[in-house]
Amino acid sequence: MKEKNNQLLRFQTMLENDRVVTTNNFVQLVCLDVEKVLKEYFDFRVSPQLILQKVGSEYEVKIALRAKRIKNFANIPK
Repeated sequence: MKEKNNQLLRFQTMLENDRVVTTNNFVQLVCLDVEKVLKEYFDFRVSPQLILQKVGSEYEVKIALRAKRIKNFANIPK
């Protein structure tokens, strides 16, 4: 859980500091990070799709994923 939070925090920091370079390499890197997190919650065969768009002084981030199933959890990890 801590690794997921670190990945999301790193992505958030990059966006907040406005040092984002929206090259294909950047999008691929983010997709790989997001895919690692989503694999803990969903079963899927195709990698998630990321759409990153600057809107004024902010970024709109959309992630699309087609999952085969949602994984079952007995309890929520802390």
